[in-house]
Amino acid sequence: MSKNQIDFCIGQFSACVVQLVQQRCSPFIHPCSYENDPPEVYLDLLGVCAMYSQRSPSNSGIIFNMLDNKISKLLSSSKLSLPFLKDQLVLVQTLLIYQIIRLFDGDVRQRAYAERHFAILEEWTQRLQIACVEYESDQDPSQTQYYRWILIESARRTSLMSLMVHGIYCLLRDGVCTTVPKMAFLPMSMNGALWNMSEEDWWLKTHGRGSDLLTYQEFVVGWSDGTPYEIDAFETIMLAACKHKITDNSFKAS
Repeated sequence: MSKNQIDFCIGQFSACVVQLVQQRCSPFIHPCSYENDPPEVYLDLLGVCAMYSQRSPSNSGIIFNMLDNKISKLLSSSKLSLPFLKDQLVLVQTLLIYQIIRLFDGDVRQRAYAERHFAILEEWTQRLQIACVEYESDQDPSQTQYYRWILIESARRTSLMSLMVHGIYCLLRDGVCTTVPKMAFLPMSMNGALWNMSEEDWWLKTHGRGSDLLTYQEFVVGWSDGTPYEIDAFETIMLAACKHKITDNSFKAS
């Protein structure tokens, strides 16, 4: 990867923090996910992101102290029984955002703390993938197909983004991206435009089935061969780490 590609990815990661505060979403956190009865760890995340988006030299110390406290609280909450996909999802998403803040805009101490938590993030991500597979096979009549798809697609995106953030940091630090083999066979939706559709438009487009899937490796190969996928911010991040240059017109969403 070129320096421009790495800088682009880091810029997109950091933009997730501000976007979450301003729009209640990110390329891997859907705006409908925690609209009703948001969990406490998610509210803590919003508070940290709001403070972080207003950071300055005079308040950085208290912001990172607040971040440290919220991470300790998050790790404690993870020890509770978490039987549902939604519970697993919010843990990974929250720790992932905290990692982004500490890895790419923290001091040496914060980066050291974040490095120690990569093992935890990896373990939680693996649990999330297992929970997602189990959830897909469980037909719950109390949930709409649209909401089920949001949860499943969020879990897919979060799993990929978790590995991507870790990989880009390792590439920046060591010159080697160690997570590519793990990402290669994870599922990825072919139609990124579905993410921002209303429930009505989603139904009209998919008839309740969601998007067809490819592995991440198949998605990248298909894009390189000229397959006209409909891409958005998430897909752009996933493709930016590959052979393409981020200044190409091919990075504009279809």
